[in-house]
Amino acid sequence: MKTTEQKVLKFIDEKKLISKYDRVLVALSGGSDSVFLLHMFCKYKNKFKLEIGALHINHKLRGEASDKDEEYCKSLCSSLSVEFFSIKKDVKDYSSKNKISIEEAGRIIRYTAFERIAKKNNYNKIATGHHADDNAETVLLNFVKGAGPKGLSGIPYKRGKIIRPLLVLSKNEIQLWLKNKNIETMTDETNLNSDFERNYLRNEIISRLKEKFNPSLEATFFRTSEIFRLQSELIARLSHDVSEKSFYVSKHNLHLILKELSAVHPAIISASLKEKIEETFDTVLNFNDVKKVLTLINNQRGHKTELPKGIICFREKDELIFCEDNSKELFEPVSINIGGTVEAFGKKISIKKVKKVDVSFKIGTEYLNGEKFTGNKFVLRVWQPGDKFIPLGMKGYKKISDFLTDKKISSNKKKEQLVLLHKEQIVWVVGLRIDNRFKLADDTRKVLQLCIK
Repeated sequence: MKTTEQKVLKFIDEKKLISKYDRVLVALSGGSDSVFLLHMFCKYKNKFKLEIGALHINHKLRGEASDKDEEYCKSLCSSLSVEFFSIKKDVKDYSSKNKISIEEAGRIIRYTAFERIAKKNNYNKIATGHHADDNAETVLLNFVKGAGPKGLSGIPYKRGKIIRPLLVLSKNEIQLWLKNKNIETMTDETNLNSDFERNYLRNEIISRLKEKFNPSLEATFFRTSEIFRLQSELIARLSHDVSEKSFYVSKHNLHLILKELSAVHPAIISASLKEKIEETFDTVLNFNDVKKVLTLINNQRGHKTELPKGIICFREKDELIFCEDNSKELFEPVSINIGGTVEAFGKKISIKKVKKVDVSFKIGTEYLNGEKFTGNKFVLRVWQPGDKFIPLGMKGYKKISDFLTDKKISSNKKKEQLVLLHKEQIVWVVGLRIDNRFKLADDTRKVLQLCIK
């Protein structure tokens, strides 16, 4: 049994999980893992000069059984002279209200409570009882769902205040230690229910893999996850350096300078993309999202792709530009009458009557034959796919999309391009060209001036 304890102590030392005078809050469920963890800390607290507390969260999932778990934990802490905290939280209710699984709801509730109680009571470390079996389940679950090196790194042994000193032990080693010490623990019957993902892996898949292929599967997964963790840390370090050199933010857009990537491996580019997109837009890219962006890097200018949460990525000269797609807002039409002014995208667009002798063509100003219109109402909106008009000087229709491409309007500017309509006919591609049907004629007497400033 000394070997079991020594494995944990060695792991704590190698990973620098605790320091002298730490205040450690143990996540105590009443099950074998957390009970073993609490006993370990109590046994060696003088060696490390630690102060120990324990937090139990009653998920109210099993009625009286949940209350018995809480009473057991309270009694155990009293016998070990450990400061005890408990919280009751209805996991099913939280799951239903937030439309997430019970497993996810329980995880959110637990970690939120750990952080809150630790902060309130000055505990600088939070210890959980995750062990090698849990790590194997995590790696396998991430693998079947699709994950890269980070996901296959398994459960981190340290993240912020949270430490996991038992990752080096198997469930069997923990239970054997408790049995030899005659320490009884509580049993959560829901762990036998294979309807839950993890339980299914544990009860149906991993047990068979151990039986057929590798009795020491947990240790194998632990070594494998350590390899992936080292690779993931290296990629993260290299990708951070790339991010610092290759990305910059302009207004609300994220820019990637492509010339900086000529000698960078795609794995590093992928990691830096995920890092910067999450940092800038608070969204996570999956493998297919990243693949679409990598494809765009090799395309000519003008191409674009859509990413999660309404993010648009497009190629413009020697850059990729990432921005939020505000198309829903952009397509709101606005009425404008003769004599009126409308503001859009930082510009003022106006229509007014002028005398023919006052016509003076200059940048931002166009003139229409006012005799072509009935009524004073015009509509200003963003152009839409399928829009067409007859550009000034031409006889046939041209699609707005083709017109903008010919004018070399950037993808970013295209989405803000306005058109002015009268009775559903486009009379002006704002700031660029009027429709030939509404141009001034020699005998025109009524003139409308269009202006954009």
